[in-house]
Amino acid sequence: MAQPRKSSGSPKRSSSKSKGPPSAKGAKRPSAKGPASAKKSGVLVSVADSHIDRMPEVADKLRAAGLDVGHMMGMTGTITGAVDPARVDELKGIAGVSGVELERSFQIAPPDSEIQ
Repeated sequence: MAQPRKSSGSPKRSSSKSKGPPSAKGAKRPSAKGPASAKKSGVLVSVADSHIDRMPEVADKLRAAGLDVGHMMGMTGTITGAVDPARVDELKGIAGVSGVELERSFQIAPPDSEIQ
């Protein structure tokens, strides 16, 4: 009969040297380009029907114009990302882009508040 192995007494530790919360597999970390990166706003870019089959090319042009591409959604013809609001008009002028909308946010009052 085999003898059970003795534990060394120290708990096993992960060899990962990552500090902070784990990220999603394949997720890109935002690039830190100094104070300008804090000024970026979320955008939704609509790709023209004539360019749906060339979305990667459109995304490359958007990146060259300063967009940090988040997601490309071929079924809806949209690309999400973040850009300096001063460059939104530049994105609108790219071939294959039919529209650019700035991200909007809102907050509703809690259910127990006086204002409904």
